[in-house]
Amino acid sequence: MTHRLRLRDERGFSLVFTLLTLLVTSVTLTAAIQYTTSNSSNAGRSKADQIAYALAEAGLANGAATLSKPQNDALDEATLPSSEPDEANPAHADYILEYEGGTVKYWGVLTGHQWLIHGLGLVRDPTGRTSVVRREVTSTIKIQPSLEQDLNNNAWNYFFAKNTANACDVTFENAVTVDVSLFILGDLCFLNTSAVVKAAAPESTNVYVGEHVHFGGTGAIGTSANEIDEAHIVGGCRVGGVAPGTSGETWTTPCTSATRVHANTITNAAIGGTGPTADFDFWYTNAKPGPNQFCSSQDGSPAGMSATTFESAGSTTRNNSAAAFNLTPNSNYTCKYFDVAPNDTDLLGELSWNNSTKVLSVTGVVYIDGSAYISNNTVNRYEGLATLYLSGTFTISGNAQLCGAIVSGNCDFAAWDPNQNNLGIVADGQDAQGYGVLLQNSARYQGSIYATHAVLLENQTQYDGPLVAGTFKLENNIVANEFPTITTVPVGWPGNPTVYAEPQPPQNYSG
Repeated sequence: MTHRLRLRDERGFSLVFTLLTLLVTSVTLTAAIQYTTSNSSNAGRSKADQIAYALAEAGLANGAATLSKPQNDALDEATLPSSEPDEANPAHADYILEYEGGTVKYWGVLTGHQWLIHGLGLVRDPTGRTSVVRREVTSTIKIQPSLEQDLNNNAWNYFFAKNTANACDVTFENAVTVDVSLFILGDLCFLNTSAVVKAAAPESTNVYVGEHVHFGGTGAIGTSANEIDEAHIVGGCRVGGVAPGTSGETWTTPCTSATRVHANTITNAAIGGTGPTADFDFWYTNAKPGPNQFCSSQDGSPAGMSATTFESAGSTTRNNSAAAFNLTPNSNYTCKYFDVAPNDTDLLGELSWNNSTKVLSVTGVVYIDGSAYISNNTVNRYEGLATLYLSGTFTISGNAQLCGAIVSGNCDFAAWDPNQNNLGIVADGQDAQGYGVLLQNSARYQGSIYATHAVLLENQTQYDGPLVAGTFKLENNIVANEFPTITTVPVGWPGNPTVYAEPQPPQNYSG
Protein backbone atom coordinates (compact mmCIF):
# COMPACT_ATOMS: atom_id res chain seq x y z
CA MET A 1 0.00 0.00 0.00
CA THR A 2 2.76 2.42 0.89
CA HIS A 3 4.53 1.52 -2.36
CA ARG A 4 1.49 2.34 -4.45
CA LEU A 5 1.01 5.72 -2.77
CA ARG A 6 4.58 6.67 -3.51
CA LEU A 7 4.09 5.82 -7.18
CA ARG A 8 0.95 7.98 -7.32
CA ASP A 9 2.87 10.91 -5.84
CA GLU A 10 5.61 10.53 -8.49
CA ARG A 11 3.07 10.50 -11.28
CA GLY A 12 1.61 13.79 -10.01
CA PHE A 13 5.01 15.42 -9.97
CA SER A 14 5.73 14.33 -13.54
CA LEU A 15 2.49 15.92 -14.68
CA VAL A 16 3.32 19.16 -12.96
CA PHE A 17 6.85 19.10 -14.39
CA THR A 18 5.54 18.41 -17.84
CA LEU A 19 3.06 21.29 -17.60
CA LEU A 20 5.79 23.63 -16.38
CA THR A 21 8.03 22.54 -19.22
CA LEU A 22 5.29 23.18 -21.77
CA LEU A 23 4.63 26.58 -20.24
CA VAL A 24 8.29 27.59 -20.35
CA THR A 25 8.61 26.33 -23.91
CA SER A 26 5.50 28.20 -24.95
CA VAL A 27 6.70 31.44 -23.37
CA THR A 28 10.13 31.01 -24.93
CA LEU A 29 8.66 30.29 -28.35
CA THR A 30 6.29 33.23 -28.11
CA ALA A 31 9.14 35.52 -27.12
CA ALA A 32 11.24 34.18 -29.98
CA ILE A 33 8.41 34.76 -32.44
CA GLN A 34 7.80 38.28 -31.10
CA TYR A 35 11.55 39.05 -31.25
CA THR A 36 11.78 37.76 -34.80
CA THR A 37 8.70 39.72 -35.83
CA SER A 38 10.00 42.86 -34.15
CA ASN A 39 13.37 42.52 -35.84
CA SER A 40 11.69 42.00 -39.19
CA SER A 41 9.49 45.04 -38.65
CA ASN A 42 12.43 47.17 -37.55
CA ALA A 43 14.44 45.99 -40.53
CA GLY A 44 11.60 46.96 -42.86
CA ARG A 45 11.30 50.34 -41.23
CA SER A 46 15.06 50.85 -41.38
CA LYS A 47 15.09 49.96 -45.08
CA ALA A 48 12.26 52.40 -45.77
CA ASP A 49 14.16 55.06 -43.85
CA GLN A 50 17.28 54.45 -45.96
CA ILE A 51 15.25 54.67 -49.17
CA ALA A 52 13.62 57.90 -48.01
CA TYR A 53 17.04 59.38 -47.24
CA ALA A 54 18.34 58.41 -50.69
CA LEU A 55 15.26 60.00 -52.27
CA ALA A 56 15.83 63.17 -50.22
CA GLU A 57 19.39 63.35 -51.53
CA ALA A 58 17.99 62.96 -55.05
CA GLY A 59 15.84 66.00 -54.28
CA LEU A 60 18.96 68.01 -53.44
CA ALA A 61 20.53 66.91 -56.71
CA ASN A 62 17.42 67.99 -58.64
CA GLY A 63 17.46 71.37 -56.91
CA ALA A 64 21.11 71.92 -57.84
CA ALA A 65 20.41 70.84 -61.43
CA THR A 66 17.51 73.29 -61.69
CA LEU A 67 19.74 76.16 -60.57
CA SER A 68 22.42 75.11 -63.08
CA LYS A 69 20.20 75.26 -66.18
CA PRO A 70 21.49 78.07 -68.45
CA GLN A 71 17.93 79.23 -69.15
CA ASN A 72 17.29 79.74 -65.43
CA ASP A 73 18.38 82.74 -63.41
CA ALA A 74 19.84 81.22 -60.27
CA LEU A 75 19.64 84.62 -58.57
CA ASP A 76 15.86 84.75 -59.03
CA GLU A 77 14.14 83.56 -55.86
CA ALA A 78 11.23 82.26 -57.97
CA THR A 79 13.46 79.66 -59.65
CA LEU A 80 12.41 77.17 -56.95
CA PRO A 81 9.37 77.01 -54.65
CA SER A 82 10.17 78.57 -51.28
CA SER A 83 8.31 75.89 -49.26
CA GLU A 84 7.41 72.21 -49.55
CA PRO A 85 5.66 71.69 -52.90
CA ASP A 86 1.94 70.97 -52.69
CA GLU A 87 0.38 68.23 -54.83
CA ALA A 88 -2.76 70.37 -55.13
CA ASN A 89 -0.83 73.26 -56.71
CA PRO A 90 -0.28 72.77 -60.49
CA ALA A 91 2.64 75.21 -60.37
CA HIS A 92 4.51 72.80 -58.10
CA ALA A 93 4.17 69.76 -60.38
CA ASP A 94 7.76 69.98 -61.66
CA TYR A 95 9.11 69.80 -58.11
CA ILE A 96 7.31 66.57 -57.11
CA LEU A 97 8.75 63.44 -58.72
CA GLU A 98 7.85 59.77 -58.46
CA TYR A 99 10.85 57.47 -58.28
CA GLU A 100 11.13 53.74 -57.70
CA GLY A 101 10.55 53.30 -54.00
CA GLY A 102 8.80 56.59 -53.24
CA THR A 103 8.27 60.31 -53.86
CA VAL A 104 10.79 63.16 -54.10
CA LYS A 105 10.07 66.81 -53.37
CA TYR A 106 12.53 69.70 -53.48
CA TRP A 107 12.45 73.44 -52.84
CA GLY A 108 14.77 76.25 -51.77
CA VAL A 109 15.10 79.65 -50.15
CA LEU A 110 17.43 82.30 -51.60
CA THR A 111 19.14 84.68 -49.20
CA GLY A 112 21.49 87.11 -50.88
CA HIS A 113 23.63 84.94 -53.15
CA GLN A 114 23.10 81.66 -51.28
CA TRP A 115 20.37 79.02 -51.57
CA LEU A 116 19.28 76.70 -48.78
CA ILE A 117 18.06 73.69 -50.75
CA HIS A 118 15.63 71.18 -49.21
CA GLY A 119 15.22 67.62 -50.44
CA LEU A 120 12.40 65.43 -49.09
CA GLY A 121 11.99 61.66 -49.52
CA LEU A 122 8.62 60.01 -48.88
CA VAL A 123 8.25 56.20 -48.60
CA ARG A 124 5.27 54.08 -47.48
CA ASP A 125 5.78 52.81 -43.91
CA PRO A 126 5.88 48.97 -44.06
CA THR A 127 4.98 48.73 -40.34
CA GLY A 128 1.81 50.72 -40.74
CA ARG A 129 2.69 52.86 -37.75
CA THR A 130 2.75 56.02 -39.89
CA SER A 131 1.31 56.80 -43.31
CA VAL A 132 4.76 57.54 -44.79
CA VAL A 133 8.39 57.60 -43.77
CA ARG A 134 9.73 61.16 -44.23
CA ARG A 135 13.39 62.09 -44.49
CA GLU A 136 14.42 65.67 -45.19
CA VAL A 137 17.94 66.86 -45.93
CA THR A 138 19.36 70.29 -46.70
CA SER A 139 22.46 71.80 -48.25
CA THR A 140 23.64 75.28 -49.13
CA ILE A 141 24.61 76.37 -52.64
CA LYS A 142 26.38 79.67 -53.19
CA ILE A 143 25.60 81.44 -56.45
CA GLN A 144 28.53 83.22 -58.04
CA PRO A 145 27.32 85.52 -60.84
CA SER A 146 29.42 84.86 -63.92
CA LEU A 147 31.08 88.02 -65.19
CA GLU A 148 31.64 86.51 -68.64
CA GLN A 149 29.32 84.78 -71.11
CA ASP A 150 29.56 83.07 -74.46
CA LEU A 151 28.26 85.41 -77.16
CA ASN A 152 24.62 84.62 -77.87
CA ASN A 153 23.90 86.96 -80.81
CA ASN A 154 26.15 87.18 -83.85
CA ALA A 155 25.01 90.74 -84.61
CA TRP A 156 27.92 91.71 -82.35
CA ASN A 157 30.37 90.81 -85.09
CA TYR A 158 28.95 93.52 -87.41
CA PHE A 159 28.00 97.12 -87.74
CA PHE A 160 24.28 96.36 -87.35
CA ALA A 161 21.48 98.86 -88.13
CA LYS A 162 17.84 98.11 -87.36
CA ASN A 163 15.90 101.02 -88.93
CA THR A 164 14.10 100.59 -92.26
CA ALA A 165 11.85 103.67 -92.52
CA ASN A 166 14.16 106.27 -94.09
CA ALA A 167 15.38 106.94 -97.59
CA CYS A 168 18.94 106.32 -96.39
CA ASP A 169 18.80 104.32 -93.17
CA VAL A 170 22.61 104.32 -92.98
CA THR A 171 24.81 106.94 -94.62
CA PHE A 172 28.57 106.98 -95.29
CA GLU A 173 29.68 110.47 -96.27
CA ASN A 174 32.95 112.22 -97.16
CA ALA A 175 35.97 109.91 -97.25
CA VAL A 176 34.72 107.13 -95.03
CA THR A 177 36.69 103.87 -95.15
CA VAL A 178 35.16 100.75 -93.61
CA ASP A 179 36.57 97.24 -93.61
CA VAL A 180 34.20 95.90 -90.96
CA SER A 181 31.30 93.61 -91.91
CA LEU A 182 27.91 95.32 -92.24
CA PHE A 183 24.37 94.12 -91.52
CA ILE A 184 21.88 96.82 -92.57
CA LEU A 185 18.18 95.97 -92.46
CA GLY A 186 17.20 99.06 -94.49
CA ASP A 187 18.93 101.18 -97.19
CA LEU A 188 22.67 101.95 -97.32
CA CYS A 189 23.85 105.13 -99.05
CA PHE A 190 27.43 106.04 -100.05
CA LEU A 191 28.31 109.69 -100.72
CA ASN A 192 31.51 111.24 -102.07
CA THR A 193 34.46 108.79 -101.83
CA SER A 194 33.08 106.58 -99.04
CA ALA A 195 33.74 102.88 -99.50
CA VAL A 196 33.82 99.43 -97.97
CA VAL A 197 37.20 97.74 -98.43
CA LYS A 198 38.40 94.20 -97.87
CA ALA A 199 39.90 93.55 -94.43
CA ALA A 200 43.41 92.19 -94.22
CA ALA A 201 43.74 88.43 -93.74
CA PRO A 202 42.78 86.51 -91.70
CA GLU A 203 39.70 88.70 -91.17
CA SER A 204 36.83 88.74 -93.66
CA THR A 205 34.43 91.46 -94.82
CA ASN A 206 30.79 90.73 -95.65
CA VAL A 207 27.90 93.06 -96.45
CA TYR A 208 24.22 92.26 -95.82
CA VAL A 209 21.59 94.84 -96.83
CA GLY A 210 17.87 94.20 -96.47
CA GLU A 211 16.79 96.88 -98.96
CA HIS A 212 19.01 98.90 -101.38
CA VAL A 213 22.54 100.21 -101.86
CA HIS A 214 22.88 103.64 -103.48
CA PHE A 215 26.21 105.06 -104.68
CA GLY A 216 25.88 108.84 -104.92
CA GLY A 217 29.61 109.50 -105.29
CA THR A 218 32.68 107.58 -106.47
CA GLY A 219 32.75 104.97 -103.72
CA ALA A 220 32.28 101.22 -103.99
CA ILE A 221 32.02 97.96 -102.07
CA GLY A 222 35.34 96.21 -102.59
CA THR A 223 37.42 96.58 -105.73
CA SER A 224 38.06 94.38 -108.71
CA ALA A 225 41.52 93.68 -107.33
CA ASN A 226 40.38 93.15 -103.73
CA GLU A 227 36.90 91.70 -103.62
CA ILE A 228 35.17 91.37 -100.26
CA ASP A 229 34.00 87.89 -99.31
CA GLU A 230 30.21 88.13 -99.61
CA ALA A 231 27.56 90.71 -100.54
CA HIS A 232 23.87 89.90 -99.99
CA ILE A 233 21.79 92.90 -101.11
CA VAL A 234 18.09 92.15 -101.31
CA GLY A 235 16.67 95.19 -103.10
CA GLY A 236 19.49 95.83 -105.57
CA CYS A 237 21.99 98.62 -106.32
CA ARG A 238 22.17 101.83 -108.29
CA VAL A 239 24.98 104.23 -109.19
CA GLY A 240 23.86 107.87 -109.27
CA GLY A 241 20.31 108.93 -109.94
CA VAL A 242 17.69 109.59 -107.33
CA ALA A 243 18.04 108.53 -103.71
CA PRO A 244 16.17 105.54 -102.30
CA GLY A 245 12.50 106.15 -101.62
CA THR A 246 12.05 108.52 -104.59
CA SER A 247 9.39 107.75 -107.19
CA GLY A 248 10.69 106.42 -110.48
CA GLU A 249 13.69 104.68 -108.97
CA THR A 250 15.11 101.61 -110.69
CA TRP A 251 17.54 99.06 -109.24
CA THR A 252 19.86 96.42 -110.59
CA THR A 253 19.40 93.12 -108.81
CA PRO A 254 21.39 91.14 -108.06
CA CYS A 255 24.10 93.77 -107.76
CA THR A 256 27.18 93.39 -109.98
CA SER A 257 30.63 94.83 -110.45
CA ALA A 258 29.00 97.27 -112.90
CA THR A 259 27.09 98.67 -109.93
CA ARG A 260 30.35 98.85 -107.93
CA VAL A 261 29.84 95.77 -105.80
CA HIS A 262 32.92 93.55 -105.95
CA ALA A 263 32.59 90.33 -103.96
CA ASN A 264 33.42 86.66 -104.33
CA THR A 265 29.74 85.92 -103.75
CA ILE A 266 26.89 88.27 -104.68
CA THR A 267 23.21 87.41 -104.09
CA ASN A 268 19.85 89.08 -103.56
CA ALA A 269 18.70 86.39 -101.14
CA ALA A 270 16.57 87.52 -98.22
CA ILE A 271 18.32 88.19 -94.93
CA GLY A 272 16.86 87.61 -91.47
CA GLY A 273 17.31 88.87 -87.97
CA THR A 274 16.20 91.85 -85.94
CA GLY A 275 19.27 92.46 -83.80
CA PRO A 276 19.62 92.35 -80.02
CA THR A 277 17.65 94.52 -77.61
CA ALA A 278 18.97 95.95 -74.35
CA ASP A 279 16.97 95.46 -71.14
CA PHE A 280 17.47 98.86 -69.51
CA ASP A 281 14.79 98.36 -66.85
CA PHE A 282 16.32 95.12 -65.61
CA TRP A 283 19.82 96.50 -65.33
CA TYR A 284 18.63 99.75 -63.75
CA THR A 285 17.43 97.57 -60.90
CA ASN A 286 20.17 94.94 -60.85
CA ALA A 287 23.45 96.57 -61.95
CA LYS A 288 26.20 96.43 -59.32
CA PRO A 289 27.14 99.23 -58.97
CA GLY A 290 24.08 101.13 -60.10
CA PRO A 291 21.14 103.20 -58.89
CA ASN A 292 19.99 100.47 -56.50
CA GLN A 293 23.38 99.08 -55.42
CA PHE A 294 25.99 101.68 -54.60
CA CYS A 295 29.69 100.91 -54.18
CA SER A 296 30.65 98.46 -51.42
CA SER A 297 34.10 100.05 -51.46
CA GLN A 298 34.28 103.66 -52.59
CA ASP A 299 36.88 106.39 -52.74
CA GLY A 300 37.16 109.65 -54.56
CA SER A 301 36.03 113.24 -54.39
CA PRO A 302 32.33 114.01 -54.85
CA ALA A 303 33.15 115.23 -58.34
CA GLY A 304 34.78 111.88 -59.08
CA MET A 305 32.44 109.33 -57.52
CA SER A 306 29.40 109.50 -55.26
CA ALA A 307 25.93 108.00 -54.98
CA THR A 308 24.63 110.69 -57.33
CA THR A 309 26.98 109.36 -60.01
CA PHE A 310 24.47 106.59 -60.64
CA GLU A 311 21.19 108.33 -59.83
CA SER A 312 20.08 111.87 -59.04
CA ALA A 313 19.31 112.61 -55.41
CA GLY A 314 15.84 111.44 -54.45
CA SER A 315 15.05 109.72 -57.72
CA THR A 316 13.95 106.07 -57.70
CA THR A 317 12.93 105.66 -61.34
CA ARG A 318 14.85 105.37 -64.60
CA ASN A 319 14.49 108.91 -65.92
CA ASN A 320 17.92 110.03 -67.20
CA SER A 321 18.20 112.52 -64.34
CA ALA A 322 21.74 111.93 -63.03
CA ALA A 323 24.32 114.57 -63.90
CA ALA A 324 26.58 113.80 -66.87
CA PHE A 325 29.56 111.85 -65.55
CA ASN A 326 33.17 112.42 -66.61
CA LEU A 327 34.73 108.95 -66.82
CA THR A 328 38.28 110.33 -66.94
CA PRO A 329 38.53 113.39 -64.64
CA ASN A 330 41.79 114.88 -63.34
CA SER A 331 41.49 113.03 -60.02
CA ASN A 332 41.23 109.37 -59.04
CA TYR A 333 38.06 107.58 -58.05
CA THR A 334 37.25 103.99 -57.05
CA CYS A 335 33.93 102.17 -56.97
CA LYS A 336 33.79 98.42 -56.34
CA TYR A 337 30.81 96.23 -55.56
CA PHE A 338 31.52 93.02 -53.66
CA ASP A 339 29.32 90.03 -53.00
CA VAL A 340 31.19 89.55 -49.72
CA ALA A 341 33.38 92.59 -49.08
CA PRO A 342 36.29 92.99 -49.26
CA ASN A 343 37.17 89.61 -50.80
CA ASP A 344 38.39 90.34 -54.33
CA THR A 345 37.27 86.89 -55.50
CA ASP A 346 33.72 88.14 -54.88
CA LEU A 347 34.09 91.35 -56.90
CA LEU A 348 30.90 91.70 -58.96
CA GLY A 349 31.35 95.15 -60.45
CA GLU A 350 33.85 97.99 -60.72
CA LEU A 351 34.24 101.42 -62.23
CA SER A 352 37.54 102.98 -61.11
CA TRP A 353 39.88 105.58 -62.60
CA ASN A 354 43.60 106.12 -62.03
CA ASN A 355 44.45 109.57 -63.28
CA SER A 356 48.21 109.01 -63.00
CA THR A 357 48.29 105.94 -65.24
CA LYS A 358 45.20 106.98 -67.28
CA VAL A 359 43.67 103.53 -66.72
CA LEU A 360 39.93 102.88 -66.31
CA SER A 361 39.26 99.58 -64.50
CA VAL A 362 35.92 97.99 -65.35
CA THR A 363 34.12 94.81 -64.31
CA GLY A 364 30.56 93.47 -64.56
CA VAL A 365 27.54 95.67 -65.22
CA VAL A 366 27.49 99.35 -64.27
CA TYR A 367 24.39 101.56 -64.68
CA ILE A 368 24.30 105.37 -64.70
CA ASP A 369 20.87 106.99 -64.94
CA GLY A 370 22.31 109.76 -67.06
CA SER A 371 25.07 110.41 -69.61
CA ALA A 372 28.84 109.85 -69.59
CA TYR A 373 31.68 111.43 -71.52
CA ILE A 374 35.45 111.55 -72.11
CA SER A 375 37.11 114.79 -73.20
CA ASN A 376 40.54 114.93 -71.59
CA ASN A 377 42.51 115.15 -74.86
CA THR A 378 44.54 112.13 -73.73
CA VAL A 379 45.15 108.50 -74.65
CA ASN A 380 43.28 106.48 -72.01
CA ARG A 381 43.21 102.73 -71.57
CA TYR A 382 40.65 100.47 -69.91
CA GLU A 383 41.17 97.04 -68.38
CA GLY A 384 38.50 94.37 -68.07
CA LEU A 385 35.25 93.09 -69.51
CA ALA A 386 32.25 95.24 -68.61
CA THR A 387 28.95 96.68 -69.80
CA LEU A 388 28.20 100.34 -69.06
CA TYR A 389 24.48 101.14 -69.26
CA LEU A 390 23.43 104.76 -69.67
CA SER A 391 19.93 106.21 -69.63
CA GLY A 392 21.46 109.16 -71.48
CA THR A 393 24.20 109.52 -74.11
CA PHE A 394 27.89 108.73 -74.46
CA THR A 395 30.45 111.06 -76.05
CA ILE A 396 34.20 111.00 -76.76
CA SER A 397 35.58 114.25 -78.14
CA GLY A 398 38.52 116.63 -77.96
CA ASN A 399 41.11 114.27 -79.46
CA ALA A 400 40.58 111.83 -76.57
CA GLN A 401 41.06 108.09 -76.90
CA LEU A 402 39.74 105.11 -74.93
CA CYS A 403 41.60 101.96 -75.91
CA GLY A 404 41.59 98.31 -74.99
CA ALA A 405 45.23 98.14 -76.10
CA ILE A 406 47.83 100.83 -76.81
CA VAL A 407 50.88 100.94 -79.06
CA SER A 408 53.08 103.96 -79.80
CA GLY A 409 50.72 106.31 -78.01
CA ASN A 410 47.56 105.30 -79.87
CA CYS A 411 44.91 102.60 -79.79
CA ASP A 412 46.43 99.36 -81.08
CA PHE A 413 44.07 98.52 -83.92
CA ALA A 414 46.09 95.45 -84.89
CA ALA A 415 46.50 93.63 -81.57
CA TRP A 416 43.37 94.45 -79.52
CA ASP A 417 41.54 91.31 -78.35
CA PRO A 418 37.89 92.09 -77.54
CA ASN A 419 37.51 88.71 -75.85
CA GLN A 420 39.96 89.82 -73.15
CA ASN A 421 39.28 93.56 -72.83
CA ASN A 422 35.95 94.91 -74.00
CA LEU A 423 33.91 97.81 -72.66
CA GLY A 424 30.40 97.85 -74.07
CA ILE A 425 28.62 101.21 -74.08
CA VAL A 426 24.82 100.75 -74.00
CA ALA A 427 23.00 104.09 -74.39
CA ASP A 428 19.25 104.66 -74.31
CA GLY A 429 19.16 108.45 -74.64
CA GLN A 430 19.57 110.89 -77.53
CA ASP A 431 20.63 114.48 -78.03
CA ALA A 432 18.70 117.14 -79.94
CA GLN A 433 19.82 115.63 -83.26
CA GLY A 434 18.77 112.11 -82.26
CA TYR A 435 22.24 110.71 -81.51
CA GLY A 436 22.81 108.46 -78.52
CA VAL A 437 26.56 107.86 -79.04
CA LEU A 438 28.92 110.41 -80.56
CA LEU A 439 32.61 109.95 -81.40
CA GLN A 440 33.86 113.33 -82.62
CA ASN A 441 36.89 115.41 -83.48
CA SER A 442 39.71 112.86 -83.82
CA ALA A 443 38.29 110.63 -81.10
CA ARG A 444 39.42 107.00 -81.02
CA TYR A 445 37.62 104.16 -79.33
CA GLN A 446 38.14 100.43 -79.05
CA GLY A 447 35.14 98.66 -77.60
CA SER A 448 31.50 97.97 -78.40
CA ILE A 449 28.57 100.33 -78.92
CA TYR A 450 24.83 99.82 -78.54
CA ALA A 451 22.41 102.71 -79.05
CA THR A 452 18.64 102.60 -78.96
CA HIS A 453 18.68 105.55 -81.37
CA ALA A 454 21.48 106.75 -83.68
CA VAL A 455 25.28 106.71 -83.58
CA LEU A 456 27.45 109.45 -85.13
CA LEU A 457 31.13 109.01 -86.01
CA GLU A 458 32.57 112.20 -87.48
CA ASN A 459 35.65 114.37 -88.12
CA GLN A 460 38.78 112.19 -88.20
CA THR A 461 37.40 109.60 -85.77
CA GLN A 462 38.66 106.01 -85.71
CA TYR A 463 36.63 103.18 -84.25
CA ASP A 464 37.48 99.55 -83.63
CA GLY A 465 34.70 97.18 -82.58
CA PRO A 466 31.09 96.18 -83.24
CA LEU A 467 28.16 98.57 -83.34
CA VAL A 468 24.43 97.88 -82.93
CA ALA A 469 21.99 100.78 -83.26
CA GLY A 470 18.76 101.98 -84.76
CA THR A 471 20.95 103.68 -87.34
CA PHE A 472 24.40 105.18 -87.68
CA LYS A 473 26.10 107.86 -89.74
CA LEU A 474 29.79 108.04 -90.62
CA GLU A 475 31.06 111.32 -92.05
CA ASN A 476 34.26 113.25 -92.70
CA ASN A 477 37.35 111.03 -92.85
CA ILE A 478 36.19 108.15 -90.68
CA VAL A 479 38.08 104.88 -90.36
CA ALA A 480 36.25 101.83 -88.99
CA ASN A 481 38.55 98.87 -88.37
CA GLU A 482 37.82 95.18 -88.67
CA PHE A 483 38.16 93.40 -85.33
CA PRO A 484 38.70 89.78 -84.26
CA THR A 485 35.64 87.54 -84.02
CA ILE A 486 33.92 88.04 -80.68
CA THR A 487 33.06 84.86 -78.79
CA THR A 488 33.16 86.03 -75.15
CA VAL A 489 31.32 89.04 -73.75
CA PRO A 490 30.77 90.51 -70.28
CA VAL A 491 27.57 89.92 -68.36
CA GLY A 492 24.77 92.32 -69.27
CA TRP A 493 25.48 92.20 -72.99
CA PRO A 494 22.36 93.06 -75.08
CA GLY A 495 21.10 89.90 -76.74
CA ASN A 496 22.53 87.60 -74.07
CA PRO A 497 20.54 86.27 -71.10
CA THR A 498 20.05 89.06 -68.59
CA VAL A 499 21.81 87.02 -65.90
CA TYR A 500 23.82 83.87 -66.03
CA ALA A 501 24.71 82.79 -62.52
CA GLU A 502 26.96 79.85 -61.77
CA PRO A 503 25.96 77.64 -58.80
CA GLN A 504 28.91 76.45 -56.74
CA PRO A 505 29.13 72.84 -55.43
CA PRO A 506 26.66 72.05 -52.61
CA GLN A 507 28.03 72.15 -49.09
CA ASN A 508 26.95 72.06 -45.41
CA TYR A 509 24.74 68.98 -45.67
CA SER A 510 22.34 68.26 -42.81
CA GLY A 511 19.48 65.87 -42.22
